[in-house]
Amino acid sequence: MVVHGRSSGRAEAVAAAITVAGGHAEVARGDLATDAGANAVVAKATEGGTIDILVNNAGYYHHLNRALPYPTSGWRPMRSTSCPPCA
Repeated sequence: MVVHGRSSGRAEAVAAAITVAGGHAEVARGDLATDAGANAVVAKATEGGTIDILVNNAGYYHHLNRALPYPTSGWRPMRSTSCPPCA
């Protein structure tokens, strides 16, 4: 398993917990908002072969106030983090 996240510390903690539970996990580092960063993550993730399952749970929501309308232009930064080609 390859774990990725914007926080290296949290990604390392998740990988360590998987290892303690008897699994095997490595950490891939890279900023998914850039081509170079995304390529680095893919390179690490495919070192052992092809990717069988991909869970993309990227995004940030700290800027949202669910009680107020939010302009559609504000979603662009979040989309570029979650799915750069979609932005």
